[in-house]
Amino acid sequence: MNLEAGQNIKEDYCVKNSLIEGLLNRIKVFSLAEPYEITCSQYEEISLIPKDSLFISTKRIRGKDQICLTDSQESGNCTHKIGYFVGNGNSTYKLCEMMQADCSLSDKPVLFTETIERLYLKPSTLIR
Repeated sequence: MNLEAGQNIKEDYCVKNSLIEGLLNRIKVFSLAEPYEITCSQYEEISLIPKDSLFISTKRIRGKDQICLTDSQESGNCTHKIGYFVGNGNSTYKLCEMMQADCSLSDKPVLFTETIERLYLKPSTLIR
């Protein structure tokens, strides 16, 4: 048996959290987004975050609108990059569209203000 072959664990063999799977599926089917490959260790790290403490947001890094997961909307960090948006347009609106969330001003979504407003959504309330 080749030991090196066993060390290349594919994503399909990782223990996956249903919420994270739902998020990655939304990214895959949304025409304006592309997923990143997530390693098993990244899945494990993200799975340690309690579902109700997990936020999905965007952040512009090196010219790309990254799709990020974080456990804190105060820090403004992009803790886990799970994908990125493609094409022109506002990443906040793309995130709302991808998550099928009503982000109208009347709902007063949680926004983090910096050079552009950043939207934080709780996937646990959107994916069932």
